[in-house]
Amino acid sequence: MIDTSAQIARIQYDIVMSKPIAQRLQLTDQMIQQSRSLALLRLKKNNPECSNKELKLLLIQEYYGAELNPVQLIALKKQLLASTSSAT
Repeated sequence: MIDTSAQIARIQYDIVMSKPIAQRLQLTDQMIQQSRSLALLRLKKNNPECSNKELKLLLIQEYYGAELNPVQLIALKKQLLASTSSAT
């Protein structure tokens, strides 16, 4: 869905590109964090029975599942569960 005209999109692009690189990186980081937060909220809504650890695993599978083979996913699960249980 494109809801922004090409002219407005160009103005937005020019504004962003006029910012110093450090500020653009900060804005990018903020957008990534917001996206992650929204994805976790959606996962929690769709999987209310899941713990926070399980939600993080679902997020990893959603973001990287196509790029990771099952062995890698199992290793990530073990690592996450081990690191979170030792921290609690």
